[in-house]
Amino acid sequence: VAIKSFPDSRPCNVLVHDDHKVFVAYEPVFPRSLSLESCEGDVKAANLEFTHDTAVHVKGIQQLQSSGDFIQTPPIPLYHAHVLWSFALRIERVKDQKSAISLVSIGPHLGLDNSEKKGSLGRNQPRALNMPRVLGATMSVIKEKGEEEEEGESIMLSPGAGGALAAQQQYTAEELVALAGGEVLRVRLRLIVSRSYFALSKIIDLKARTTTVTDRAEGILDLIVRGERPPGYDWAITVAESEVPGPGLFFVHKAALGSISDIFKVTFQTSHSYEDQVLMVTGESRCIVPALTTEDMKVVVPLVYGLYAPLPERWQRVSALGRTLCRLFKADLMTGVVFPQWERALCAQALAVDKSLLSSFVDIFRVLTIVWSCPYGSMPVAKRVAVRYNNNNNNNNNNNK
Repeated sequence: VAIKSFPDSRPCNVLVHDDHKVFVAYEPVFPRSLSLESCEGDVKAANLEFTHDTAVHVKGIQQLQSSGDFIQTPPIPLYHAHVLWSFALRIERVKDQKSAISLVSIGPHLGLDNSEKKGSLGRNQPRALNMPRVLGATMSVIKEKGEEEEEGESIMLSPGAGGALAAQQQYTAEELVALAGGEVLRVRLRLIVSRSYFALSKIIDLKARTTTVTDRAEGILDLIVRGERPPGYDWAITVAESEVPGPGLFFVHKAALGSISDIFKVTFQTSHSYEDQVLMVTGESRCIVPALTTEDMKVVVPLVYGLYAPLPERWQRVSALGRTLCRLFKADLMTGVVFPQWERALCAQALAVDKSLLSSFVDIFRVLTIVWSCPYGSMPVAKRVAVRYNNNNNNNNNNNK
């Protein structure tokens, strides 16, 4: 199968060049009429061939003076079926006044900024994905011949150091200028990767089991959520009212709360309020949690009892509830249970959308809203799944107009 990648043959400009670091202009380009899954050929083929046109300014090549100086293009995406890995074409000055041409691995993202964002859970990318094994890679120079393009001889790119794919031959600046035949060196890249690499199961396990819920445990949960008294309860929590009708007082067990929340544990031990988050009621075995609402407890109660973390019923509560849970409960509970389970649920929702219906836009944007309401880096796979379906829906509807 041949896949035409994001077409981008604009020259790449070096904006800042200091201490062998390079910063390049980057603007994602994607035609509205082209689906993310657009391909040509046998849709069941074992391998996928990605084609990408890109370019660099000759002036930038001529500015490479010292060994280690380099110029590189914006990220070149290899994307299919929710899975993304990107490379960049790099021309680097080496010894003997020559330059090496290579494709360097960028990662499962399209960004060049590696700095950590404040309040994030790391880069917004799947944690389990490794660089694909490239079965074949070539580069050919494109020149204009009248109103047509002429593609020159293919240059093989073979595996080299650090996972890069490098051309065996090295070039002087004059040779590269001659290859360009003008102010811009335009090239066409072709990379072949096994289809099996592009599988959603590589980046998320949608079949991962949550804790098995017994009928007895489910019954106790139902009692608590309805505001009734379960067997052995020894504490009560008052929450704020919400737009969803329900009880404002919930009867729970201190041991369950204290096991997953240091804040509640300290509050129980000291009998003192914790800032404005947990307010103790004098003379009662009860506290007030102003940031939680009646509808939030349908998420909190199963979580407290170690069973599962359901998505909030209304997407409007995701952001506020997420912040509250992060303050009240242990960090590993959020990163190891809540966000992974929410992400699996969001992926399942996005995959179940009927793309033929115009109303599917609403469903996909709801998923995206929840993703963007959670901490940066907590929903990388759900974001990719939703964006893919949103793009395909948009293009399908545009084509049907």
